[in-house]
Order: sequence, then structure tokens, then C-alpha cells
Amino acid sequence: MAALLSARIEQPLPSRFAGGSVAQARAMTQTTITAAVIGASGYTGAETLRLLARHPQVRVGPVTANAQAGRTVDHLFPHLHPFAGKTLVKAEDVDWTGVDVAFGCLPH
Repeated sequence: MAALLSARIEQPLPSRFAGGSVAQARAMTQTTITAAVIGASGYTGAETLRLLARHPQVRVGPVTANAQAGRTVDHLFPHLHPFAGKTLVKAEDVDWTGVDVAFGCLPH
């Protein structure tokens, strides 16, 4: 049974994974990415932070909020205690070089 499972695991992934192998997929799932949240002081930004806090492979980097720049996330949203002390900054002050993905949570 173990040999059968092992052989099945090592098969190539379906085409929706762009022809990647199981080893490549495994490596991708073990990689931590840095995410920025643009517009983190609003409802959508807070929900995005809440979801990202629970994701094991995401490190939250810059969080922006132009009107609330200088305040901390936990000052605006006490329930987001994983981000206690994380300061909101203006988007133009962010060094984007270490950011892998950015979530836009701006109003319409």
C-alpha cells in the first residue's frame, strides 16, 4: 500500500499547475511569502489582516493607510492582536522590494 501511495504522489500534477512536479508544488507550499496590505485601516483591510494572520506561509509586511498613518493596527482594531505594535504607513513611504504580493483594500 505504501508503495502504491508513493508512486501516486510522485506523478506529475495536472495541467492546471503548469506542468510542475509534486516536488515543485511541495517547495512552493513550504515557502513563506511577504504580503502587504494597502488600505489596512478599513473594514476590508482589517478582514484581510485577520485572514493573513492565520495563514502559515504568509508574513505580513507593510500595512498602509494614508489617513491613519502613524497609528498601530491594534489601536484601530484591538481584535487584531497578532499585529500589536505594527505601524500603519503611507503607501509612498513603503520599500516594496521585499514584498511578494500586495492586497488592495481601498474603497471604490
